Amino acid sequence: MGFTFHASLQLMPFVDFIGEFLSAHAHALQRLAALMSEGVLIKLLEEEHTMPPSNAVLEHCLTIWENPAQDIVTGDGESPYLSLNEWIATYKLPAFLEFHVWSYPPYRTIIEGALTLDAHSKKDISPRAYEKLFDLSRAEAQAWVKAQKLDEPLLSAAIQTVDFAWLRFRTQMLKRLGINPLRQV
Repeated sequence: MGFTFHASLQLMPFVDFIGEFLSAHAHALQRLAALMSEGVLIKLLEEEHTMPPSNAVLEHCLTIWENPAQDIVTGDGESPYLSLNEWIATYKLPAFLEFHVWSYPPYRTIIEGALTLDAHSKKDISPRAYEKLFDLSRAEAQAWVKAQKLDEPLLSAAIQTVDFAWLRFRTQMLKRLGINPLRQV
C-alpha cells in the first residue's frame, strides 16, 4: 500500500478527528434514512441493538494524540464542544437522528477515554498509523450496522450505504493530513 504525501505530514487536532468521526456517522444515518425511510430508521434506532464497541479505535487514538501539558494554554478560547456542535449542525439532522449521532457507541467510548478534545497529534506519526485508525473506525461502523440484526438484502444494502460514508471520512481525513487519498494500484 503506497501513499503520496507532502514532505511533512500535517498535524491534526483531536477535535478535528472527532468532528469528522461524528460527521461520518451523521452522513451514514442520513444515507440509511434515505435507504430505509425515516420511519423504519427511527424504529431501528429505538430498538437499537448495541454491541459494546471494541477499544481498538480508542487505543489507537492514544498512539496518535496526546493531551497538552497542563501548564500550556492552547486554542483561541472557543470550546471544542461548541465546535463539535457546529460540525453536526451543518447536517441539519432531525432531532432523533442528531441524538443518535451523539450516542454512537464508538464515539462514546472515545470521548469517555483519557484524551481531551484539545489533544494534539504527536510528532512523527506515520501515515500508516492514521490509515489504520481510519480502517478501525470503518470496521466499527460496519460492526454497528451488523449488530442491528437486519434481514438480507437490507443488511447488505445498509452496510454498503454506511461504508460509503466511512470511505468519504477516510478521504477527508487523508486530505487534511496532506496525503493523497488515492492508493497506488
